[in-house]
Amino acid sequence: MTATCVCGHTQRIHGPRPGLDDAGPECRATRCDCPRYDDAREAERRTAHTELTDYLFALRRNGLLIPCLVGSNERRALWTSENETDQHRAAILCVPCRAVHECGRYGRVHEPAGVWGATTEHERRRDRKDHQ
Repeated sequence: MTATCVCGHTQRIHGPRPGLDDAGPECRATRCDCPRYDDAREAERRTAHTELTDYLFALRRNGLLIPCLVGSNERRALWTSENETDQHRAAILCVPCRAVHECGRYGRVHEPAGVWGATTEHERRRDRKDHQ
């Protein structure tokens, strides 16, 4: 069986790899052992981050409140804090944001740390474990 990675590399699959192939052939098609995989994944993350940032600033230009972009530096630091209480405070502030779904999607796919889309890193880690 062969699969094509997100980097475009085609590889031969020799049976399931624990933790990687459990979701079936469509899962194998998105993972690669080649060195280009990490580069492609990082490029994908950067593109997604740029698109999300552009969207957030467009909403802000249109007069909408984007909680993670307003306030003092101390308040904005809640979103990147390692403190669980700070992360919960930031997640609560995210709830009314117009971009909460887009931001959450980005965080689930690309960011292991911080608060994204009203979810803490602990919540996203738990959700990943529940879906494995």
